[in-house]
Amino acid sequence: MGETRKDTRGEDRVLVDKVLVLQGGRRGVGLKNVSANEPDLQGRRSLPEALVVGALAQMTAIVLASEEARGPARLTRVRKMEFKRAVRPGEQLILYSEIAERSEGSVRARVRAEVDGETVAEGELDLATKREG
Repeated sequence: MGETRKDTRGEDRVLVDKVLVLQGGRRGVGLKNVSANEPDLQGRRSLPEALVVGALAQMTAIVLASEEARGPARLTRVRKMEFKRAVRPGEQLILYSEIAERSEGSVRARVRAEVDGETVAEGELDLATKREG
């Protein structure tokens, strides 16, 4: 189901807990429950921004994987990203991804993360894609 992130032990981890909306290859909405028990939160008061980007990239990879014959996608570039506030344990992160541009072998997506209707991060990501065949 798209790209996973390696945790501190080098194991793959899914960052999107649930897909709420999926419009095949165009857009998607997912959620991540931020738990104080997550390995990356030990000794921290907020979710690292890199994990917010990782969750948004994973949501985009899920959108792309919903297309027929689409292979795995991986994050290649963070074009723009603005963080408006920290995401804390106990909060639910809603992840939005919309495909903005496509070219051979890559996709640009507009992404946004919200908590309780408040935008906490937004920007653009590039992902490398490959057709299976």
